[in-house]
Amino acid sequence: MLHVAVWPTSSSVTSDTGRESTGNGSPDMSSASISPTVRPASARPESPRVELKDLAANHTGQVDGAWWPRSDDLADELRSLLPVLADQLGPVERVSYHLGDWSTTARSVVVDGSVVRAGGYTHQPTRTIDVATRRHRITLLVLPVDESADRAAAVMTAAARPANADTVADLLSVHS
Repeated sequence: MLHVAVWPTSSSVTSDTGRESTGNGSPDMSSASISPTVRPASARPESPRVELKDLAANHTGQVDGAWWPRSDDLADELRSLLPVLADQLGPVERVSYHLGDWSTTARSVVVDGSVVRAGGYTHQPTRTIDVATRRHRITLLVLPVDESADRAAAVMTAAARPANADTVADLLSVHS
């Protein structure tokens, strides 16, 4: 298991929140304008709680690790998660998520001057996000915000075990 060490970074991060409909019930995934508001590094949210499987090892299972966000506001949470994942995976290009998992979503987030597109889908497995870079695509189990610390730690450790092949439902139910 690779426990991601989370240290503050100096990258500037902004986001454009909100979701538009294409008229057929699915979100508009077209390019979004970026908000001119820049959150200074000193105002960035706390470091993310995330554990990843060893990226150099052969991956098994449905998830490559787990993430325990502090809120259900995707834009705020991506501000702290993406720079940490970029340190491990390289520049993040895209994030996908299940539409029903977040109260507030982001169509894009700017990390270190690069736009990361974010798309919400009904076919995305619930309680997961996919993170794509040029070289990697990982799926993270997303723990409920209100999860207890003990249970969250157990689920995150299990999800990041190298040989773990459990489904999201199994990981969440076994450790309840």
